[in-house]
Amino acid sequence: MVWEALGRLLLIQSDLPGSRYAAERALELDPRTWSAYDTLAAVLDAQLDPDGALEVYRRAGRLKPDDPEFRRVIAARQGQQARRTGP
Repeated sequence: MVWEALGRLLLIQSDLPGSRYAAERALELDPRTWSAYDTLAAVLDAQLDPDGALEVYRRAGRLKPDDPEFRRVIAARQGQQARRTGP
């Protein structure tokens, strides 16, 4: 939990490398820490890696397959990805 909180704090402070490290460390220690996935996805978005962010959300979604919030986020991200890549 400390690593996840540190990751979120560093994200707020725009320390993307530090935030990414902390979120990844949180996930190493407990891969069920869904909020660390959210932090990691936000970092990837800020680093202009929307495909990486989508993959992180998919991994998080597998933890809570019935969670409507994750399903909504994943569907929205997939729609964005489809618009970027075109027909």
